[in-house]
Amino acid sequence: MKKTCFLLAFILAICFLFAQLSDPQSDILDLISLVNADTLRAYVQHLQDYQTRYALADNHLEVANWLKGQFESYGFTNTWMQEYQHNNTTQYNVIATIPGYLYPDLYIIVGGHYDSYSANSDFYVFAPGADDNASGTAGVLEIARVMMAIGYQPKFSIRFIAFSAEEGNGWGSEAYCNYAINANQEIRVMLNLDMIANNLQTSQEFRVMPYQGSEEYSYETIRIAQQYSSYQPVLGETDMGSDSGIFSKNGFNAVFFFERYLNPYLHSSDDLIDYLDFQYASEIVRAATAATVIFANQPFPVNNIQVYNPGTGNSLLAIWDSSSDPEVTKYAVYYGTEIDSMTFWQYINENQCIISGLEEGQSYYIAVCNVNDDGLTSIRKYGSGTPFSVPAAPNLIADFPDRHSITITWQPNSELDIASYSIYRSLGSNTTETMIATVPVPDTSYTDTDVKSNEEYYYYRLTANDSEGNQSPFSSPLASRMVSLDRGIYVIDESKNFSGTTPFQPTDEAVDNFYNDLLKNYEKVSLLDLEEQTGTLKLADIGIYSSILWHGNDIGDNTYPYEIRDILGEYIRLGGNIFFTVYYPSKAFELIAGYPASFSEDSFINEVLGIGGVNYNVQSRFKYAIPNNENYPALQVDSLKTISSWHSHIFGVEGMEPVNPEESIYLYGSDYSPESNQGTLNGKSVGIHRYYGEGQVLCLSFPLYNMQASSAQDLIDYVFTNLFQESTKPDIPIPPVTGLRLLPNYPNPFVNETTFTVINADPEKLMNIKIYNLKGQVVQTIFNGYPLQDMQFTWNGKDTTERNTSSGIYFVKVSSGKEKVIAKIIKIK
Repeated sequence: MKKTCFLLAFILAICFLFAQLSDPQSDILDLISLVNADTLRAYVQHLQDYQTRYALADNHLEVANWLKGQFESYGFTNTWMQEYQHNNTTQYNVIATIPGYLYPDLYIIVGGHYDSYSANSDFYVFAPGADDNASGTAGVLEIARVMMAIGYQPKFSIRFIAFSAEEGNGWGSEAYCNYAINANQEIRVMLNLDMIANNLQTSQEFRVMPYQGSEEYSYETIRIAQQYSSYQPVLGETDMGSDSGIFSKNGFNAVFFFERYLNPYLHSSDDLIDYLDFQYASEIVRAATAATVIFANQPFPVNNIQVYNPGTGNSLLAIWDSSSDPEVTKYAVYYGTEIDSMTFWQYINENQCIISGLEEGQSYYIAVCNVNDDGLTSIRKYGSGTPFSVPAAPNLIADFPDRHSITITWQPNSELDIASYSIYRSLGSNTTETMIATVPVPDTSYTDTDVKSNEEYYYYRLTANDSEGNQSPFSSPLASRMVSLDRGIYVIDESKNFSGTTPFQPTDEAVDNFYNDLLKNYEKVSLLDLEEQTGTLKLADIGIYSSILWHGNDIGDNTYPYEIRDILGEYIRLGGNIFFTVYYPSKAFELIAGYPASFSEDSFINEVLGIGGVNYNVQSRFKYAIPNNENYPALQVDSLKTISSWHSHIFGVEGMEPVNPEESIYLYGSDYSPESNQGTLNGKSVGIHRYYGEGQVLCLSFPLYNMQASSAQDLIDYVFTNLFQESTKPDIPIPPVTGLRLLPNYPNPFVNETTFTVINADPEKLMNIKIYNLKGQVVQTIFNGYPLQDMQFTWNGKDTTERNTSSGIYFVKVSSGKEKVIAKIIKIK
């Protein structure tokens, strides 16, 4: 995926098309000539003179009011401040708009954040933030000023936004995106200016950062900047943060203007105007101004261009969606073997054309633009293809293993005369492959049921066959294996290999030794360090293991689970068990950047993990995992694995809101009062155990690595021996299970009735047994009274009104005093 994105980035970076109205190039040059370096300097000086613009400082409204006054001084009469709450304060995004004369409800956003932060000083008092980001804010003001100075009127509305609280994980841009989404606001692209004035290295380059899904806008910006700035734009990193990253995450196109080299004084008290180059900044602002004008007037781009090979060996067929823009009258089509030297084919009135006279076996790019009745063209959209008389090799896309089969899927060939696909298979990469099936078009998937549990992978390859009997070369192989769940425990280490200078950045060796020791009693244990993993984990990679221990023990980027959420969910649904012990589950599974956060019912973190919401405070401190179920041992932070001044507490531990309170197994504990900032999360869940599908998942919002080893060992033994049913080594006795237990029901699944046994019940404590549905609603009460020590019960599948319940998943909960156990039961018809 990343290689594809970078290829597209390269293609678009060297694109050079943009037709103009009545010499608009000179109009743009006249406009950007008004951008003034001294004016930019004056804006930055004023913003620095506030001493701090930290979002929680007392002067944040004063700063917002000055920005609002600046917009109004240019002649804006629609300036307003969007208010939102952040950390018990009211924050302000400052907004001004030039309405579009043709599409007033479609927006170009030009923005930059005005707050500042300094890590080496009291940022409530002094955080000058001259480059980060008084420079970008100044750029936004200057673009607005010059456009209002000439009475510029675009087709699309241009909205200028000075964002607050970007340094707090993009709170301001997140608030605006939420507003835009709720209002169904259409945004063509967001242009972000963040840190544009550092040039200590005297470079004549600046960066434009692309985002996946909107690369064409970033690289059209590079082409525009090459025309309208005397400095050279270069391609920057993909999917960077800042406010544009928030817009991209929320589904909007985004472009990020950024200085060539990172300011060495970033987030420090030395981020001062003395070190900035305003001639350099003015060139970036001129490029951003030109890009804003062009994007605010272009027709909408072509959608869904597809290139097909008719099979003649010398032609390609391009098809795209007809434009719904009433101003578009025709399409311009280009082709070529190199993207920077494409040849104009012709104007087309229909939404398809055949380009002939091509060389067989040569790859071609085809570009299509919408053209309006003024002759203005959209950005190019690209497709590519190769004319062949023999079919090209198919492209295998994905594999979907389960407990009994492996399904493979592939992309349909672009040739129009394909008749079928042949599937070949081998066991291992070096063995002879055998054709196992032929699949007629238009099918693009095959399910292989003749598979067995193997530690080796099956390798699949395809050929495409045309109607004349020509067969393509083989596709690249795709490796897969069935989900067998019979290879024991898989330990997945997400921690980075840090120096170990702090307990929150341990070395790989220290982490490995800790978890290896916890699992020393188990018979089958395999290890994976994600820093050594090549490629993204697939279900075929993890599906042979019956249980997974996934740990992330550093305050770093523990977000790998987000990339494979669907795979993890399918693994559990098929019967796998996972124990997660990570910092910040909300970031790990949903990339949440702000608190408090809640999750929809269909989200992975809600549906699979049972986490309905999270909260966190940077000042909160965690020391104890207090059992919410007597089957679990109490846990306490190891005083040697935290900072001594924190009195045996750690940070970075989220408080979770369980979807079902009965699934909460640990509560947040500290030595601080709940009324204090440090103790604000006391009593929140920090551990949840849930049944999902045929498997189980247990999630802790803290790392076991930082807890006392003896109690961590007790927890590991309880979970992997009693819940996950993993086998210990032959010479290791299984610890006796004490306390209330619920044995598996039989039959399960059941049709008419099922029986389960409760053992080790205390005869002196009142015991209650209830059946719940997936919504947590009580379906039936089975028992309420003083039990014998061991008792057997039967549920007939009916509710309290004696009506038959529907088929599905239910839970039986047994409560006796403070003890409680829960098990999943399945009813079928």
